[in-house]
Amino acid sequence: MLNYMQKAKQYLWAFVELGFLTILSVILIYLILGETSGVFVSTVAANVLKFAGALPAQSLVGLAIVLALVILLGNRTARQADALERFADELRERRQREAPRTDETLPPAMPIPDPPPQAGEA
Repeated sequence: MLNYMQKAKQYLWAFVELGFLTILSVILIYLILGETSGVFVSTVAANVLKFAGALPAQSLVGLAIVLALVILLGNRTARQADALERFADELRERRQREAPRTDETLPPAMPIPDPPPQAGEA
């Protein structure tokens, strides 16, 4: 059930991003072409300007700050989750490569040489 909710959340967020990018693209076209950009583009630009004009400046600034924080924290959380997943994968691979070593797989021990005689001991 949680997997289904996660997928639905991803699709809804992708839809919101697509809508936001569409509005930004239309505004960009309006800024480039001006009044000759067409009825649809002019209408969308007029609606966006009407919406922005109806909100007080403090509300727009607060909304922008909250939106920026949500985006930054969401990206940070996703990066941390990806980093943790990569770390776990590396640990799994390392454990698989390094099989437990037994005495049979260890190299033979080298003998320790006797220390050289001291000057007065000969």
